Amino acid sequence: MADKDQRIKLLCELSKANSLQKITDLTYTLMGNPIFISDMAHTMLAYTKCVDINDSSWQKHVVNSQLERNVLKQEREVSTAQGASTLNRMPVIVNDDDLPFPRIIKTLVSDGRAIGIMVLTSYLQKLDEDDVGLMELISSFVIPILKKDRFFAADSNKSVENYFIKLLDGAALSCEWVNKRLEILGWKRLSLSYVLAFCFEQESEAGPESLLPILQSFSAPPHCCAFLYNNIIVCIYSSAEEIHNWDTQHLALSQLLDHWNLVAGVSRRFVELSEVREHYLEAVHALEIGRALGRKHHFYVYDYFAIFHMFQELPSGSVMQYCSQRISDLAEYDSKHNTQLCITLQVYLENSRSLARTADILYIHRNTVHYRINKCTELLYSSLEDGNESFCFILSLRILEYERKLRGIISSKPGSLPPPHVVKDVPNAKTTRKTGGSR
Repeated sequence: MADKDQRIKLLCELSKANSLQKITDLTYTLMGNPIFISDMAHTMLAYTKCVDINDSSWQKHVVNSQLERNVLKQEREVSTAQGASTLNRMPVIVNDDDLPFPRIIKTLVSDGRAIGIMVLTSYLQKLDEDDVGLMELISSFVIPILKKDRFFAADSNKSVENYFIKLLDGAALSCEWVNKRLEILGWKRLSLSYVLAFCFEQESEAGPESLLPILQSFSAPPHCCAFLYNNIIVCIYSSAEEIHNWDTQHLALSQLLDHWNLVAGVSRRFVELSEVREHYLEAVHALEIGRALGRKHHFYVYDYFAIFHMFQELPSGSVMQYCSQRISDLAEYDSKHNTQLCITLQVYLENSRSLARTADILYIHRNTVHYRINKCTELLYSSLEDGNESFCFILSLRILEYERKLRGIISSKPGSLPPPHVVKDVPNAKTTRKTGGSR
């Protein structure tokens, strides 16, 4: 237990704490005993991690994340104490023969509704006469975080969201534990999963609360879970089949994005939900890159944008050394003569050398495309018939696009979306929206 001066200092720090884990860490230092905070479906949100507690209940249900939804009710006095704490708005001491150590239980209530549970276990030292009052004071710091962050709904659906958030925060759990926990929470998944990350197409000064009406109007398909995380909407999307075209295979979602002027980053498909954080980062990278490139699509699919992510991972300033010299020369010709050969060639090659499709995407006449491609073949000394050569050209043209639009713009911090950096390659370019990476 901290002395008086240290208590005052710790209470000041607690009043400024901005996370549940920070509160549990400071509470442990202040009160000298371990503590945990859970939601009303008994999903663990934060707990004291620096103590090896020889309490089978703590080890099983807290540290190993095996807490069953009814585990507290299995202990004779705990559910009664929880109810009493809710009624009198004060922490309740539970000292029962079935419990290895006495504990203090505080039901966290906001606007007359129970939104969480805080439990202190007297494992390291006996309870002090001031502990009940301290728990009540500390709970006043916990409740605002529960309300503003993501935990204030006390139902199983919210508990599933909280568990996914725990995984997105980096919890390292085995496939077996993750699957078992989600089964306990009643979340049934299909064979394949994707992570989708949604944000506004254009930069918005509004805070994350501006996404709440969208989330409320978002009718997630069965076996899917959508919630706010890091100021964006994240959807864990479960599907029985692989999705090749999100616009056509999920028309309702495409219409919702169009209605709210949203765009979505889409991860690769995966099977094990223990890998959800890795695929969340894919979705965020795709979202960041797609917005920065200024592509007019509903869905930015990571598979297409992975090449730009690879460029981003290379040492700073080294990408251009991998660019074809002939494409570099073509870019120099564009700069010197104010032409648009590189962008025309890129769209042409990426669209199976279709003059009509290229003209439509760039919003220019087909004869103009024909003239530009002929000029490209002349300057590149290539008929564009060789597949390996075309691959080299496409790769090099994307390197140029990366250098022109992305270098130094995309944030290296996962989940931190930059403002969209829209660079128009072609004046009056048509702004059609579609799935994937093509313009």
